[in-house]
Amino acid sequence: MSPLWTLAPASVLLGAFMMWVFRRTADRRAIRETIHRIEAHLLEFWLFVDEPWLIGKSWKGLLVANARLYRLLLVPLLILSVPMAPVFFCLDGLYGSSPLPVGKPALVTMGLDRPLDLLSPLPELNAPDGISVESPAVRVFSERQVSWRIRPLRPLAGEFRWVLDGKKVEKSVAAGEGFRYHSRKRTRSLVELVRYPAEALLPAGPVEWIEIAYPSATVRLLGLEAHWSIWFVAFMLLGAVIAPGR
Repeated sequence: MSPLWTLAPASVLLGAFMMWVFRRTADRRAIRETIHRIEAHLLEFWLFVDEPWLIGKSWKGLLVANARLYRLLLVPLLILSVPMAPVFFCLDGLYGSSPLPVGKPALVTMGLDRPLDLLSPLPELNAPDGISVESPAVRVFSERQVSWRIRPLRPLAGEFRWVLDGKKVEKSVAAGEGFRYHSRKRTRSLVELVRYPAEALLPAGPVEWIEIAYPSATVRLLGLEAHWSIWFVAFMLLGAVIAPGR
């Protein structure tokens, strides 16, 4: 099933919701007046094409009107960004990347908060049945990172496990075809949790984050292939246009 069967209606509904919020938070009368002022200044360029001094005044007025328009749009855009940012990142976890391809290698990387030479013993990756760990831990001392090469042998959804400082650390993994909700990165940072909300925060300990190199995904429509966010914006604008009372 194409991702557009779910992405398109969700985007249209979000576009209609954004228009509803915009109508109730923006000063629409002031916005209309400012847009008319911008149009008037643009017409002045045609009327006074032979008057450099008047053209200069028109440029100044145009810049002032544009600045006022941005100021009027700032408040509703900030209000909309609060719910839309987590929604966007949740959708990115579903449409932004594909599960690991079966039979192809991939990397799992762990970022630590301490120098690797202070970490003894090295963490050992325990993979679920159906995933082969093809390399020992490869250390990058300058980045405080440890990586493993893995290879899915069949479609699955499971968890990687490590034990550090006597504590168990886990990271979900998905392999196979189609699209499903999965997390590229699990983190200990509250800020990054907004970007990667599919999994809970990592427990306190030496591990700052764990990342799986999932392949990027694209969405195809009528022979055109693009990143999911392109279609998301297109259908969201459609929803804003057809929203009642716009």
